[in-house]
Amino acid sequence: MQRLGAALTFLQRYHDDGDEFLDRIVTGDETWISHFTPETKQQSMYWRHSGSPVRTKFKQTLSVRKVMCTVFWDRKGILLIDFLPRGETVNADRYCETLRKLRRAIQNKRRGMLTAGVVLLHDNARPHSARRTAAVLTEFGLELFDHPPTVLILLPAIFTFSCTSRNSCPPADATKIPEGNFASRERPLFLLTTVHGFERDIVTIRHSQVRQIQLERSLTREKMDPDKKEELDEKEDWRERVRALSKFKLIVGGSVIILILLIIIVAIAPFGSHHYTAPIPVEEEHFKEALTACGPVEGLVEDGAFAFRGIPYAVQPTGKRRWKPAEPLNKLESCWDGVLPVHNSTAPCWQIYPSGKIDGAEDCLTLDVFTPQVGYMNPLPVVMLVGAESLSGGSPGALRPSALLARDKDVVFVRPNFRLGVLGFLAAEILKNDSYPPTSGNYGLSDLVVVLRWINLNIEHFGGDKNAVTLLGHRAGGTLVTALTASRETKGLFLNAWVSSGAGIFPGIELIESERVSAEFVETLQCGDNLQCLRKKDTEELLDSVPELWRHPLQDLPRTDDESSSLKHQWLVLDGKYLQKHVTDAWKTNGLHANLVMGSTVHADVPPKLYDNWTGEQVENHVKSSVVGSKNLTSEALHRYGADWPGLIAMISDIRTVCPLLYLSLSYKEKIIPFYLVNHTRISSHSQSSEPLADVSVDVEAILGQYEGETHSQKKCVIVRLNATSLGGSGSELAA
Repeated sequence: MQRLGAALTFLQRYHDDGDEFLDRIVTGDETWISHFTPETKQQSMYWRHSGSPVRTKFKQTLSVRKVMCTVFWDRKGILLIDFLPRGETVNADRYCETLRKLRRAIQNKRRGMLTAGVVLLHDNARPHSARRTAAVLTEFGLELFDHPPTVLILLPAIFTFSCTSRNSCPPADATKIPEGNFASRERPLFLLTTVHGFERDIVTIRHSQVRQIQLERSLTREKMDPDKKEELDEKEDWRERVRALSKFKLIVGGSVIILILLIIIVAIAPFGSHHYTAPIPVEEEHFKEALTACGPVEGLVEDGAFAFRGIPYAVQPTGKRRWKPAEPLNKLESCWDGVLPVHNSTAPCWQIYPSGKIDGAEDCLTLDVFTPQVGYMNPLPVVMLVGAESLSGGSPGALRPSALLARDKDVVFVRPNFRLGVLGFLAAEILKNDSYPPTSGNYGLSDLVVVLRWINLNIEHFGGDKNAVTLLGHRAGGTLVTALTASRETKGLFLNAWVSSGAGIFPGIELIESERVSAEFVETLQCGDNLQCLRKKDTEELLDSVPELWRHPLQDLPRTDDESSSLKHQWLVLDGKYLQKHVTDAWKTNGLHANLVMGSTVHADVPPKLYDNWTGEQVENHVKSSVVGSKNLTSEALHRYGADWPGLIAMISDIRTVCPLLYLSLSYKEKIIPFYLVNHTRISSHSQSSEPLADVSVDVEAILGQYEGETHSQKKCVIVRLNATSLGGSGSELAA
């Protein structure tokens, strides 16, 4: 009756929730297996006489002892196979460790399943029902389906079999099975496995049913009149002859058809085309698989191209790995089993947006790939997009690729998530003391280095050319791309770099000085010298403690000459590994190992606290109160830029972005670094201004082919003709 009650409970839940309930079920069981010990290659090469019998290489011998393994699966397939060491059997400790592996497997293979709730179905063996196991199940939020130890896999069809074979069906006055035709579901039930003699039960049922039918027929025939019995025998003989004739005709007809097809194939084969057969149009597919070094991934077909969103590229920087350089997925335990669905983008890394909003995730080191093809013929240029409004947040900003854009530009786009702010760039002595060699900071920069190595290793499986990689950085992303051109860790990993409206000022002080600047912030966290306390600190509490001056870039006229050094926080540091020297010094020492283009827009820096409806007098007063006025340059500046809102924004942009970036490009004397300035104006949501401006995103939208000019001159502008294909070209093409 316990078994019957469990089955009725299962049927009731299936009746209430349907396939959603089946999708949540994870079943597990243990089994014994025999393993094979292959003969080594050296053993197979022993000298033998010419008359000796030929032995097969890599001979396999069956092991004497068996090995226990635990298998978990759901209706979609295998989730986990966990082997125990030889000679050991499952106990509570082993089973709890296996459950932890199961949770990671569900996270990797069934996105969203843990959120929906997992119903665990396993027997009541002692390791499964131990208190330690119950505590782990409660910790992971797994619902345990309670049932007797000998119950079958609880599916409606099998419940019927168990009733027939074990004579355990309820009487007419017993509790009724819930209403509803369970066998009429449109989606077929997935039979997971056979346990507790399930196959034996089915065979017994089938044989008993056949014997019962034969017995009923024989009893009926014995009770018939002799005449009717003879008539029935004649009918059965006639039917048997018809069946035999039909089978004969079917065999003959099938043989004739096969013979005709063979003749046709032999006749047309010499005249057929020997070219490569065209693949099935991607419109007829819904999913697409590609390989990575850590296992296959499954993306989506979108707009005639392919989108792979949320591919892990590094070990997640949580727990003890907070404030550690990115670690690539080069260990088996960091990878996944089977095919990993990568259909949806994962949450970005924690960041402080320009609006002040704090959002993100710490488990965030993933990337998106958009490609027109998944194959190895004619590899395409690769563009890695690095976008952020500042090094505190605002990523990915304006750099948002799509499958449609990849198809239109015939380019493979890669857009990674990377760490920002205090989680991505904090330099502190307490962190340096926990690292070997001793260093701290630039963790977000290490993320991008690992992404480049991932591209070098995997991008060919997505139709890309690892020898034609271009970095496109916008705003703070451009600052990081500039830093990557000066890092010895990235040599040979990319061919071209395009920097749009990035910073031109880079760190030149020693690491110990940068750590001294951050010491006051570390003290506010009230952890002292306890590194474990820092790593367990709540992320939102950590970001709330960030000083206001660290959160946003300076976007106004400077008040003093030394304002940059006193107010602006330098997130990038000379950590000794990813950045050893100032960018210009590194270029002079090591050379520039990529083709580089730099540029900006006329109105790249729009102060968020200023208003665009200022009069000429208000603009003049604002300029006078700045360092420009203190040097008696107000009249000349207003004469050059104009006493209006666009002129004020152009003045701020020149001081903050354009001129420092131009001087940086001119500092490299070995070869010319092309520099451009976009002055085509528009009314854009990016600037939140009613005045037409050449806002900060107009150039990258033109580069990616997303900018549509309104006037005739804008449509003829050469930068609009710069598409993403040229990003994978040579230096001369970049400078065109």
